[in-house]
Amino acid sequence: MDKDAITIRKATPADASAIQSLVKSLAHFYCKEPNLPVPAWLEDTLTLASFRGRLSDAEYDNRVMEMRTSEGKAELLGYIAM
Repeated sequence: MDKDAITIRKATPADASAIQSLVKSLAHFYCKEPNLPVPAWLEDTLTLASFRGRLSDAEYDNRVMEMRTSEGKAELLGYIAM
């Protein structure tokens, strides 16, 4: 694989924790007041169990975008559930 190659692939249950971290870090952008806590109804959808459920649900097509560095480390850059 090329150095710093970016790929989009099907997400797996092993991605759940990294996806949760990424989405939780961006969740405040959904709020009218970004400095206030994320509403409970939204927070409830951001649990690890929720992500694992969506990743195993055939109704969703989950994709991740990742960059694999020349050292072989994969870094999650994006996530979409369709």
